[in-house]
Amino acid sequence: MKELIPIIFLLVICNLSNAVADDADKDGGAQIFEGEITAIEEARDSVTIVNSDGMVKLFAVSPAQKDQLSRGQQVRVEYRNAERFPLPTNRIT
Repeated sequence: MKELIPIIFLLVICNLSNAVADDADKDGGAQIFEGEITAIEEARDSVTIVNSDGMVKLFAVSPAQKDQLSRGQQVRVEYRNAERFPLPTNRIT
């Protein structure tokens, strides 16, 4: 029985590692945010968007994208959750 304890311990550690890896994939994957553009930053390439719940997020945009956007416009943003701001975008429609 004592021989099984290290094996069981190792299996528990492996399962915990997989659970943490799965959570990291979910946080780093593409996410969607829908709302109204409330500000277009002149000094940097970013826009501020507020959703219907009042949540505000700042998204990075290219100069070409920024030229096609306007305050008050309703948009759908596909973005990657990141530890930096503005949040990197995949697509804005």
